[in-house]
Amino acid sequence: MDIYQADLTIVPKDCEIQGIPKLPCDEPDTSALSMPALGMAYVPVQRFRELYDLSTGLQTGTIFKELDLPFYGIGGTLL
Repeated sequence: MDIYQADLTIVPKDCEIQGIPKLPCDEPDTSALSMPALGMAYVPVQRFRELYDLSTGLQTGTIFKELDLPFYGIGGTLL
């Protein structure tokens, strides 16, 4: 088959076709500018001042008093 008669639509982009080299523009651009971050998180350092004793911490699920918040279960399917 002559190169000018080849059906180029059935050839994968990463394959060379009889003497037609793969071009740099055929390569995917994976530089940092072409792939921006979806999001950035800011998590401040938390300073825990008051601690529960271990038995209270086991009952509440945390030893950190600042993290012991009420759960109301409203909204959604948790009623």
